[in-house]
Amino acid sequence: MGDLSSGERGSQMISLNAIEMLYNFGKVKSGVDIQQAKLAAEQAGVLISIDNMAYETATAIVNIKRYLEITRIAIPIS
Repeated sequence: MGDLSSGERGSQMISLNAIEMLYNFGKVKSGVDIQQAKLAAEQAGVLISIDNMAYETATAIVNIKRYLEITRIAIPIS
């Protein structure tokens, strides 16, 4: 680095500001990446919940049909 009292001071300040901006941008980008990962995890959790509800609904429908068929076979209608 040069003498801060010379004319190089302005370019050093610009360089320092540019480095700080790049560093801050990296921190902001990192924060955005973390939030995007959290969002993706939450969305995956919602999809798992929907899948579980669909499975439980289908299982209930199959069981109802099975019990109706068992009842039909056990109690024949004349």
